[in-house]
Amino acid sequence: MKKRRVFFALTPDDQTQAAIYHQLVLTKKALTNSKIRWIKKDNLHLTLCFIGSVNNATLTTLIDNAKQIQFTEFSFQLDVSGYFKKPKIIWLGCKEKNESLNSLATNIKNVAEDSGIPLGNPTFKPHITLARNCNEKIPELKMDPILWIVKHFCLMESISVNEGVQYKVIHQF
Repeated sequence: MKKRRVFFALTPDDQTQAAIYHQLVLTKKALTNSKIRWIKKDNLHLTLCFIGSVNNATLTTLIDNAKQIQFTEFSFQLDVSGYFKKPKIIWLGCKEKNESLNSLATNIKNVAEDSGIPLGNPTFKPHITLARNCNEKIPELKMDPILWIVKHFCLMESISVNEGVQYKVIHQF
């Protein structure tokens, strides 16, 4: 039985995606390391909860349980960029905590555990990965805040392709 590698995420609308990608391009211009792998525009997302490899029965349970989440539209700002040394990624994130965003991530984590997926106690650090394989700390970059209006969340699949990875929406909530 084939397993699928899945995660819950926020996907930006076209306007937000364009603004995030613009910041990626500005960041790219400030760095010279050719080994950095920049994220494709269509792959930009904010992971709410990484699930891992699941079979179809577990996937169906996840979807059914996630439908029970009481979701209300909310917004937050991306207003800071940074660098995580251990996974070697450049990211965009939020200076201030957003209760709605944190609550959604917590609810999804509970859905995963109720679906039989043990996650342990991962810390939720909301961010959008702009680049991977970065071996240098990025310079402090000025950025205009990006308003993200969240109208839905998604269960997504990570699919390995020759060019790296492709993300596909399985279900939108």
